[in-house]
Amino acid sequence: MIPFEMPLVPYLELLFLSLVIVFFLYAHYAKMGGVSDQVSRHKRFMISGAVLIMIYTLDSLLWFGLGDALPPVWHYVCDLALKTSLYVTVCLFFGGALFTFKDKAPMMVRLSWLLHLIFLVLCILTPVRLSLFWSDFYTRTPLYNLWYVPLGLPCLILIVHSGIAYFDKQHYSEREDHANILKFCLLLVVFGLLDVLWPASAFLPIGLTLGMILCYFQNITAYISRDELTDLYNRRQLFRDMERKASEDKKWGIIMLDLDGFKSINDTYGHHEGDVALQLFAGVLKRVCRGKNARPYRYGGDEFVIVKDSWTGDIKKELDEIKSDVVRRLQILDITKHKGYTISASMGSVTGSKADSVPDLINLADSELYEDKQK
Repeated sequence: MIPFEMPLVPYLELLFLSLVIVFFLYAHYAKMGGVSDQVSRHKRFMISGAVLIMIYTLDSLLWFGLGDALPPVWHYVCDLALKTSLYVTVCLFFGGALFTFKDKAPMMVRLSWLLHLIFLVLCILTPVRLSLFWSDFYTRTPLYNLWYVPLGLPCLILIVHSGIAYFDKQHYSEREDHANILKFCLLLVVFGLLDVLWPASAFLPIGLTLGMILCYFQNITAYISRDELTDLYNRRQLFRDMERKASEDKKWGIIMLDLDGFKSINDTYGHHEGDVALQLFAGVLKRVCRGKNARPYRYGGDEFVIVKDSWTGDIKKELDEIKSDVVRRLQILDITKHKGYTISASMGSVTGSKADSVPDLINLADSELYEDKQK
Protein backbone atom coordinates (compact mmCIF):
# COMPACT_ATOMS: atom_id res chain seq x y z
CA MET A 1 0.00 0.00 0.00
CA ILE A 2 1.36 3.40 -0.97
CA PRO A 3 1.51 5.70 2.07
CA PHE A 4 -0.69 8.74 1.73
CA GLU A 5 -2.65 10.63 4.34
CA MET A 6 -4.61 13.83 3.89
CA PRO A 7 -4.90 16.26 6.84
CA LEU A 8 -8.21 15.80 8.64
CA VAL A 9 -9.77 19.26 8.10
CA PRO A 10 -9.20 19.53 4.31
CA TYR A 11 -10.25 15.89 4.01
CA LEU A 12 -13.60 16.47 5.70
CA GLU A 13 -14.07 19.72 3.79
CA LEU A 14 -13.74 17.84 0.51
CA LEU A 15 -16.29 15.26 1.61
CA PHE A 16 -18.70 17.94 2.80
CA LEU A 17 -18.28 19.89 -0.45
CA SER A 18 -18.97 16.74 -2.48
CA LEU A 19 -22.13 16.12 -0.47
CA VAL A 20 -23.35 19.71 -0.92
CA ILE A 21 -22.74 19.57 -4.68
CA VAL A 22 -24.64 16.28 -5.09
CA PHE A 23 -27.61 17.56 -3.07
CA PHE A 24 -27.61 20.82 -5.03
CA LEU A 25 -27.61 18.96 -8.36
CA TYR A 26 -30.42 16.70 -7.16
CA ALA A 27 -32.51 19.64 -5.91
CA HIS A 28 -32.12 21.58 -9.14
CA TYR A 29 -32.70 18.51 -11.29
CA ALA A 30 -35.83 17.61 -9.32
CA LYS A 31 -37.10 21.20 -9.65
CA MET A 32 -36.93 20.88 -13.44
CA GLY A 33 -39.87 18.48 -13.21
CA GLY A 34 -40.59 15.35 -15.16
CA VAL A 35 -42.14 12.08 -14.05
CA SER A 36 -40.68 9.72 -16.64
CA ASP A 37 -39.08 6.46 -15.61
CA GLN A 38 -35.69 7.67 -16.77
CA VAL A 39 -35.93 10.85 -14.68
CA SER A 40 -36.88 8.78 -11.62
CA ARG A 41 -33.87 6.52 -12.19
CA HIS A 42 -31.51 9.51 -12.29
CA LYS A 43 -32.98 10.87 -9.05
CA ARG A 44 -32.51 7.54 -7.27
CA PHE A 45 -28.98 7.38 -8.60
CA MET A 46 -28.15 10.83 -7.18
CA ILE A 47 -29.69 9.98 -3.80
CA SER A 48 -27.62 6.78 -3.63
CA GLY A 49 -24.51 8.83 -4.41
CA ALA A 50 -25.28 11.19 -1.53
CA VAL A 51 -25.79 8.23 0.83
CA LEU A 52 -22.48 6.75 -0.33
CA ILE A 53 -20.61 9.98 0.44
CA MET A 54 -22.23 10.18 3.90
CA ILE A 55 -21.23 6.60 4.73
CA TYR A 56 -17.75 7.29 3.36
CA THR A 57 -17.53 10.31 5.67
CA LEU A 58 -18.70 8.27 8.69
CA ASP A 59 -16.17 5.54 7.93
CA SER A 60 -13.41 8.13 7.63
CA LEU A 61 -14.36 9.75 10.93
CA LEU A 62 -14.14 6.36 12.65
CA TRP A 63 -10.69 5.80 11.24
CA PHE A 64 -9.44 9.30 12.02
CA GLY A 65 -11.19 9.69 15.36
CA LEU A 66 -11.01 6.25 16.98
CA GLY A 67 -8.63 4.20 14.85
CA ASP A 68 -7.08 1.41 16.92
CA ALA A 69 -9.42 2.03 19.85
CA LEU A 70 -12.40 0.79 17.83
CA PRO A 71 -12.90 -3.01 17.77
CA PRO A 72 -12.13 -4.50 14.33
CA VAL A 73 -15.70 -5.74 13.93
CA TRP A 74 -16.93 -2.15 13.73
CA HIS A 75 -14.46 -1.44 10.95
CA TYR A 76 -15.82 -4.49 9.14
CA VAL A 77 -19.37 -3.23 9.55
CA CYS A 78 -18.46 0.21 8.17
CA ASP A 79 -16.46 -1.40 5.37
CA LEU A 80 -19.44 -3.58 4.45
CA ALA A 81 -21.85 -0.61 4.55
CA LEU A 82 -19.50 1.48 2.42
CA LYS A 83 -19.08 -1.17 -0.25
CA THR A 84 -22.78 -2.00 -0.23
CA SER A 85 -23.71 1.64 -0.83
CA LEU A 86 -21.09 1.88 -3.58
CA TYR A 87 -22.46 -1.29 -5.17
CA VAL A 88 -26.01 0.10 -5.07
CA THR A 89 -24.86 3.37 -6.65
CA VAL A 90 -22.99 1.63 -9.44
CA CYS A 91 -25.89 -0.76 -10.12
CA LEU A 92 -28.39 2.12 -10.25
CA PHE A 93 -26.21 3.87 -12.81
CA PHE A 94 -25.83 0.54 -14.62
CA GLY A 95 -29.60 0.15 -14.84
CA GLY A 96 -30.17 3.79 -15.79
CA ALA A 97 -27.53 3.63 -18.53
CA LEU A 98 -29.07 0.50 -20.02
CA PHE A 99 -32.55 2.04 -19.74
CA THR A 100 -31.33 4.73 -22.14
CA PHE A 101 -31.03 1.95 -24.72
CA LYS A 102 -34.14 -0.11 -24.07
CA ASP A 103 -33.46 -2.58 -26.88
CA LYS A 104 -30.17 -3.55 -25.23
CA ALA A 105 -31.39 -3.80 -21.64
CA PRO A 106 -32.95 -7.32 -21.88
CA MET A 107 -29.56 -8.73 -22.93
CA MET A 108 -28.09 -7.59 -19.60
CA VAL A 109 -30.75 -8.88 -17.20
CA ARG A 110 -29.06 -12.21 -16.50
CA LEU A 111 -25.69 -10.56 -16.21
CA SER A 112 -27.13 -8.09 -13.68
CA TRP A 113 -28.51 -10.95 -11.57
CA LEU A 114 -25.13 -12.67 -11.72
CA LEU A 115 -23.49 -9.53 -10.32
CA HIS A 116 -26.00 -9.47 -7.46
CA LEU A 117 -25.25 -13.12 -6.73
CA ILE A 118 -21.49 -12.51 -6.64
CA PHE A 119 -21.92 -9.63 -4.23
CA LEU A 120 -24.26 -11.68 -2.01
CA VAL A 121 -21.71 -14.49 -1.81
CA LEU A 122 -19.00 -12.02 -0.82
CA CYS A 123 -21.28 -10.59 1.88
CA ILE A 124 -21.79 -14.09 3.24
CA LEU A 125 -18.01 -14.52 3.26
CA THR A 126 -17.60 -11.53 5.60
CA PRO A 127 -17.54 -13.63 8.84
CA VAL A 128 -15.30 -16.15 7.06
CA ARG A 129 -12.86 -13.38 6.27
CA LEU A 130 -13.06 -12.19 9.85
CA SER A 131 -12.38 -15.59 11.46
CA LEU A 132 -10.12 -17.36 8.97
CA PHE A 133 -8.43 -14.97 6.61
CA TRP A 134 -7.60 -12.03 8.83
CA SER A 135 -5.04 -12.38 11.57
CA ASP A 136 -4.84 -8.60 11.78
CA PHE A 137 -7.44 -6.10 10.56
CA TYR A 138 -4.74 -3.87 9.10
CA THR A 139 -3.17 -6.73 7.13
CA ARG A 140 -5.08 -7.20 3.88
CA THR A 141 -4.96 -10.57 2.15
CA PRO A 142 -5.71 -11.25 -1.54
CA LEU A 143 -9.23 -12.32 -0.50
CA TYR A 144 -9.94 -8.71 0.46
CA ASN A 145 -9.62 -7.73 -3.19
CA LEU A 146 -12.58 -9.97 -4.06
CA TRP A 147 -14.78 -7.16 -2.76
CA TYR A 148 -13.79 -5.06 -5.76
CA VAL A 149 -14.92 -7.67 -8.31
CA PRO A 150 -18.68 -6.92 -8.17
CA LEU A 151 -18.01 -3.22 -7.58
CA GLY A 152 -15.95 -2.85 -10.74
CA LEU A 153 -17.73 -5.28 -13.06
CA PRO A 154 -20.79 -3.09 -13.88
CA CYS A 155 -18.50 -0.21 -14.85
CA LEU A 156 -16.24 -2.47 -16.90
CA ILE A 157 -19.26 -4.00 -18.65
CA LEU A 158 -20.60 -0.55 -19.52
CA ILE A 159 -17.15 0.56 -20.73
CA VAL A 160 -16.97 -2.40 -23.11
CA HIS A 161 -20.63 -2.10 -24.17
CA SER A 162 -20.58 1.67 -24.77
CA GLY A 163 -17.09 1.57 -26.29
CA ILE A 164 -18.20 -0.95 -28.93
CA ALA A 165 -21.52 0.84 -29.50
CA TYR A 166 -19.78 4.21 -29.88
CA PHE A 167 -17.80 2.96 -32.86
CA ASP A 168 -20.72 0.93 -34.21
CA LYS A 169 -22.33 2.59 -37.23
CA GLN A 170 -25.77 1.47 -36.04
CA HIS A 171 -25.48 3.67 -32.97
CA TYR A 172 -24.36 6.84 -34.71
CA SER A 173 -27.34 8.84 -33.42
CA GLU A 174 -26.62 7.71 -29.84
CA ARG A 175 -22.90 8.44 -29.70
CA GLU A 176 -23.23 11.35 -27.29
CA ASP A 177 -25.10 9.18 -24.76
CA HIS A 178 -22.50 6.41 -25.03
CA ALA A 179 -19.68 8.95 -24.68
CA ASN A 180 -21.17 10.27 -21.43
CA ILE A 181 -21.57 6.73 -20.05
CA LEU A 182 -17.93 6.04 -20.90
CA LYS A 183 -16.79 9.21 -19.16
CA PHE A 184 -18.67 8.41 -15.95
CA CYS A 185 -17.49 4.79 -15.80
CA LEU A 186 -13.88 5.72 -16.49
CA LEU A 187 -14.03 8.44 -13.83
CA LEU A 188 -15.37 6.01 -11.24
CA VAL A 189 -12.89 3.26 -12.13
CA VAL A 190 -9.85 5.58 -12.12
CA PHE A 191 -10.77 7.39 -8.90
CA GLY A 192 -11.82 4.10 -7.31
CA LEU A 193 -8.40 2.60 -8.03
CA LEU A 194 -6.73 5.70 -6.59
CA ASP A 195 -8.88 5.33 -3.48
CA VAL A 196 -7.77 1.69 -3.13
CA LEU A 197 -4.12 2.71 -3.43
CA TRP A 198 -4.51 5.62 -0.99
CA PRO A 199 -7.26 4.69 1.50
CA ALA A 200 -6.69 7.82 3.60
CA SER A 201 -7.84 10.04 0.77
CA ALA A 202 -11.07 11.37 -0.70
CA PHE A 203 -10.57 10.17 -4.27
CA LEU A 204 -13.72 8.03 -4.49
CA PRO A 205 -16.25 10.74 -3.48
CA ILE A 206 -14.41 13.26 -5.67
CA GLY A 207 -14.68 10.93 -8.67
CA LEU A 208 -18.31 10.20 -7.89
CA THR A 209 -19.09 13.92 -7.57
CA LEU A 210 -17.44 14.64 -10.92
CA GLY A 211 -19.52 11.83 -12.40
CA MET A 212 -22.69 13.30 -10.90
CA ILE A 213 -21.84 16.69 -12.40
CA LEU A 214 -21.32 15.00 -15.77
CA CYS A 215 -24.72 13.29 -15.52
CA TYR A 216 -26.31 16.57 -14.50
CA PHE A 217 -25.01 18.42 -17.54
CA GLN A 218 -26.01 15.49 -19.73
CA ASN A 219 -29.57 15.76 -18.41
CA ILE A 220 -29.63 19.54 -18.85
CA THR A 221 -28.41 19.16 -22.43
CA ALA A 222 -31.07 16.54 -23.12
CA TYR A 223 -33.69 18.76 -21.48
CA ILE A 224 -33.01 21.71 -23.80
CA SER A 225 -32.13 19.81 -26.99
CA ARG A 226 -34.63 16.93 -27.13
CA ASP A 227 -38.32 16.86 -27.92
CA GLU A 228 -40.18 15.42 -24.94
CA LEU A 229 -42.92 13.66 -26.91
CA THR A 230 -40.84 11.87 -29.54
CA ASP A 231 -37.42 11.81 -27.82
CA LEU A 232 -35.88 13.17 -31.01
CA TYR A 233 -33.61 16.20 -31.10
CA ASN A 234 -35.57 19.45 -31.44
CA ARG A 235 -35.35 22.45 -33.76
CA ARG A 236 -32.81 24.23 -31.56
CA GLN A 237 -30.39 21.31 -31.85
CA LEU A 238 -31.17 20.93 -35.56
CA PHE A 239 -30.02 24.46 -36.33
CA ARG A 240 -26.90 24.00 -34.19
CA ASP A 241 -25.95 20.84 -36.05
CA MET A 242 -26.73 22.28 -39.47
CA GLU A 243 -24.69 25.41 -38.79
CA ARG A 244 -21.76 23.23 -37.75
CA LYS A 245 -22.03 21.11 -40.89
CA ALA A 246 -22.36 24.20 -43.09
CA SER A 247 -18.94 25.30 -41.88
CA GLU A 248 -17.29 22.00 -42.88
CA ASP A 249 -16.05 20.84 -46.28
CA LYS A 250 -18.08 17.65 -46.25
CA LYS A 251 -20.96 16.42 -48.37
CA TRP A 252 -24.21 16.30 -46.47
CA GLY A 253 -27.91 16.86 -46.98
CA ILE A 254 -31.28 17.08 -45.28
CA ILE A 255 -34.69 15.53 -45.76
CA MET A 256 -37.78 17.36 -44.57
CA LEU A 257 -40.81 15.19 -43.82
CA ASP A 258 -44.43 16.12 -43.17
CA LEU A 259 -47.16 13.67 -42.10
CA ASP A 260 -50.03 13.37 -44.56
CA GLY A 261 -53.52 13.85 -43.15
CA PHE A 262 -52.32 14.40 -39.61
CA LYS A 263 -55.17 16.81 -38.86
CA SER A 264 -57.73 14.15 -39.76
CA ILE A 265 -56.10 11.73 -37.27
CA ASN A 266 -56.49 14.33 -34.50
CA ASP A 267 -60.06 15.16 -35.53
CA THR A 268 -61.19 11.53 -35.88
CA TYR A 269 -59.28 9.73 -33.11
CA GLY A 270 -58.38 12.55 -30.73
CA HIS A 271 -55.17 14.37 -29.89
CA HIS A 272 -53.86 11.51 -27.77
CA GLU A 273 -53.89 9.23 -30.78
CA GLY A 274 -52.27 12.04 -32.77
CA ASP A 275 -49.42 11.99 -30.24
CA VAL A 276 -49.19 8.21 -30.65
CA ALA A 277 -48.93 8.64 -34.43
CA LEU A 278 -46.08 11.13 -33.97
CA GLN A 279 -44.27 8.71 -31.64
CA LEU A 280 -44.71 5.84 -34.09
CA PHE A 281 -43.39 7.97 -36.93
CA ALA A 282 -40.44 9.09 -34.80
CA GLY A 283 -39.67 5.42 -34.07
CA VAL A 284 -39.62 4.71 -37.80
CA LEU A 285 -37.18 7.58 -38.37
CA LYS A 286 -34.88 6.28 -35.61
CA ARG A 287 -34.76 2.83 -37.21
CA VAL A 288 -34.22 4.30 -40.66
CA CYS A 289 -31.32 6.44 -39.51
CA ARG A 290 -29.45 3.67 -37.71
CA GLY A 291 -26.50 2.51 -39.74
CA LYS A 292 -26.85 5.34 -42.26
CA ASN A 293 -24.81 8.11 -40.61
CA ALA A 294 -27.99 10.15 -40.19
CA ARG A 295 -29.89 11.77 -37.33
CA PRO A 296 -33.63 12.58 -37.08
CA TYR A 297 -35.12 15.75 -35.55
CA ARG A 298 -38.60 17.01 -34.80
CA TYR A 299 -38.86 20.36 -36.54
CA GLY A 300 -42.25 21.22 -35.08
CA GLY A 301 -45.83 19.94 -35.15
CA ASP A 302 -45.94 17.05 -37.61
CA GLU A 303 -42.78 18.15 -39.46
CA PHE A 304 -39.50 16.29 -39.10
CA VAL A 305 -36.00 16.63 -40.54
CA ILE A 306 -33.25 14.09 -41.17
CA VAL A 307 -29.66 15.33 -41.43
CA LYS A 308 -27.41 12.97 -43.39
CA ASP A 309 -23.61 12.86 -43.76
CA SER A 310 -22.41 11.27 -46.99
CA TRP A 311 -20.49 7.99 -46.93
CA THR A 312 -20.07 7.23 -50.62
CA GLY A 313 -19.82 10.78 -51.94
CA ASP A 314 -23.12 10.50 -53.82
CA ILE A 315 -25.27 12.30 -51.26
CA LYS A 316 -28.31 12.60 -53.57
CA LYS A 317 -28.46 8.84 -54.02
CA GLU A 318 -28.07 8.28 -50.27
CA LEU A 319 -30.92 10.71 -49.52
CA ASP A 320 -33.16 8.91 -52.03
CA GLU A 321 -32.34 5.58 -50.36
CA ILE A 322 -33.39 6.97 -46.98
CA LYS A 323 -36.66 8.28 -48.41
CA SER A 324 -37.38 4.86 -49.95
CA ASP A 325 -36.61 3.20 -46.62
CA VAL A 326 -39.03 5.55 -44.82
CA VAL A 327 -41.80 4.62 -47.26
CA ARG A 328 -41.06 0.90 -46.89
CA ARG A 329 -41.02 0.98 -43.09
CA LEU A 330 -44.23 3.02 -42.92
CA GLN A 331 -45.93 0.37 -45.06
CA ILE A 332 -44.72 -2.32 -42.65
CA LEU A 333 -45.94 -0.20 -39.71
CA ASP A 334 -49.39 0.06 -41.30
CA ILE A 335 -49.58 -3.73 -41.59
CA THR A 336 -48.31 -4.54 -38.09
CA LYS A 337 -50.03 -1.87 -35.97
CA HIS A 338 -53.60 -1.98 -37.38
CA LYS A 339 -54.35 1.51 -36.09
CA GLY A 340 -57.31 2.16 -38.38
CA TYR A 341 -55.45 4.97 -40.08
CA THR A 342 -52.43 5.05 -42.36
CA ILE A 343 -49.29 6.98 -41.50
CA SER A 344 -47.60 8.37 -44.58
CA ALA A 345 -45.37 11.35 -45.24
CA SER A 346 -44.42 13.78 -47.96
CA MET A 347 -40.70 14.43 -48.28
CA GLY A 348 -38.32 16.94 -49.75
CA SER A 349 -34.54 16.70 -49.81
CA VAL A 350 -31.67 19.04 -50.55
CA THR A 351 -27.89 18.76 -50.43
CA GLY A 352 -25.87 21.16 -48.33
CA SER A 353 -22.71 23.04 -49.12
CA LYS A 354 -20.46 25.49 -47.35
CA ALA A 355 -21.97 28.43 -49.23
CA ASP A 356 -25.56 27.71 -48.19
CA SER A 357 -27.21 29.21 -45.14
CA VAL A 358 -29.29 27.05 -42.86
CA PRO A 359 -32.59 28.93 -43.43
CA ASP A 360 -32.09 28.69 -47.22
CA LEU A 361 -31.59 24.92 -47.04
CA ILE A 362 -34.71 24.54 -44.90
CA ASN A 363 -36.74 26.63 -47.35
CA LEU A 364 -35.47 24.65 -50.34
CA ALA A 365 -36.31 21.34 -48.69
CA ASP A 366 -39.72 22.69 -47.66
CA SER A 367 -40.45 23.76 -51.25
CA GLU A 368 -39.62 20.27 -52.55
CA LEU A 369 -41.77 18.78 -49.79
CA TYR A 370 -44.69 20.96 -50.86
CA GLU A 371 -44.27 19.77 -54.46
CA ASP A 372 -44.29 16.15 -53.28
CA LYS A 373 -47.46 16.78 -51.25
CA GLN A 374 -49.25 18.17 -54.33
CA LYS A 375 -48.65 15.00 -56.34
